[in-house]
Amino acid sequence: MITEITKDAIRKVQAALGREGVYVSWSTTQRALAAAFKGKGYQDRVSAAHSALFRDDPTDVPERLARFFEEVNETCQAFGMSREDAHKLVDYTYDRPVGDPAKEIGAALLTLASLSVVTGFDMMSCAEADLEKLQRPETVARIRAKRSTRHGRGPLPGFDAEQRVPE
Repeated sequence: MITEITKDAIRKVQAALGREGVYVSWSTTQRALAAAFKGKGYQDRVSAAHSALFRDDPTDVPERLARFFEEVNETCQAFGMSREDAHKLVDYTYDRPVGDPAKEIGAALLTLASLSVVTGFDMMSCAEADLEKLQRPETVARIRAKRSTRHGRGPLPGFDAEQRVPE
């Protein structure tokens, strides 16, 4: 059974499709991966999408931290938190001792679920919709194009205007 997307897993998908060693289109690979991950949890399906999306341009922990921080800030902004309050919370957080990653991930998910409860949003419906959007060929193309022109590996997103975006 495939549990993560690796070169070996892609070869297994190609073999299962009868196309071993042959290029398999994104949509065909996506359908095969969806079948392989049917019944898997959300994190497993995100892992599959993540591996497929970043296979030629890997992401790393600092990049995922920056994107997570950006999304948390956008969520808070969407619910009306001011820039000033956000800055106060950043200062408050960074003035305290560093936490344990496992505990902080749990607290982040618990707090997001609680926010979803009090605001009336179905957290998993929102998450599934975003994962579905992430797997669309046009979204994959947009993200890959943006990443191909990025200015570096720092925390801020952006692109180098001197580099041409692939068509």
